[in-house]
Amino acid sequence: KGTFKGSAFADPVIGKKQNFETVNEIRLEVLVNSWNLTKVIQNMISSHPYEEPAFDIYPLKNKNVNYGFGTIGEFERPMNKKDFLAHVSKSLKISAFRYCDTPAKMIRKVAVCGGSGSRLAGDAVEAGADAFITADVKYHTFQEFENKILLIDAGHYETEIHSLNTIERKIKLFIKKKSEKIDVIKFRGSTNPAKIFNNKGVH
Repeated sequence: KGTFKGSAFADPVIGKKQNFETVNEIRLEVLVNSWNLTKVIQNMISSHPYEEPAFDIYPLKNKNVNYGFGTIGEFERPMNKKDFLAHVSKSLKISAFRYCDTPAKMIRKVAVCGGSGSRLAGDAVEAGADAFITADVKYHTFQEFENKILLIDAGHYETEIHSLNTIERKIKLFIKKKSEKIDVIKFRGSTNPAKIFNNKGVH
């Protein structure tokens, strides 16, 4: 049984405002990954008929083998924007990339999603990230998040290629555990179809 009493300004779906009402309710329990919690709560509130639906959140300590897109972390010491942008260039081995600026002078918390992760820019802002490194960012996405976060489009290929070493190690380890004799050969060249032209030529 649920009980509620709406104020004079309420617009109840069931009963009358300023009346103490008792209604039958159904309790629904669902498991939600932490990175999805905010969206689930927002959707629940928007779809629930009550103006103020009651809900509880119980954190579980179970080991979770499912992971969301990308990752987020913090520098032990924050970097100024100029040094951080240079750090991105050096780490990803790229000479040029697009970004939109932010008023923040120092960068400590950084979100990263290799490939087409621009749809997660809002999640990065919500998580308190100072910068978000991803790829395939549209012009209007830059426009939307300007002055909200240091949004960096570092290239689709350029942000994904660095995972190959990890994948190679995992495949070799899997083969070793199976006691199989299979050679694993990682291609050393570039398969990037997008080329960059500058005054020094094509890269």
